[in-house]
Amino acid sequence: MSFNPPAKPGSRPPRRRRRTTGVVPAIDGNELFIRVREELELFLSPRRASEILDESLRGVGATPREVSFGQMVHMVDVNLRRALEASCEPEEVDELHKRVCRVLDELASRFFQSPT
Repeated sequence: MSFNPPAKPGSRPPRRRRRTTGVVPAIDGNELFIRVREELELFLSPRRASEILDESLRGVGATPREVSFGQMVHMVDVNLRRALEASCEPEEVDELHKRVCRVLDELASRFFQSPT
């Protein structure tokens, strides 16, 4: 236990130190963002996957909460591969890129189905 001396009148209370916990911050987003992040988490830590996606999305002017399908496709085609190359082995980059493209294809077929 630590001892804090009594505060002087008019002074601020002592500040507590905040500890970094084992909780990994994750960015909430729409279903599209979440599915792509899940694929990246197969090879990367949840934190690194979120960082890579956030950085790649900023490159196309989008946020995780408000990313359109077109922005996500553009992000995957332009920014994601470059960001992955900094964190993964070349064969992992290829595998992750293929997986993410499959997710986009799957979601596109579901989102753009014409009602019958």
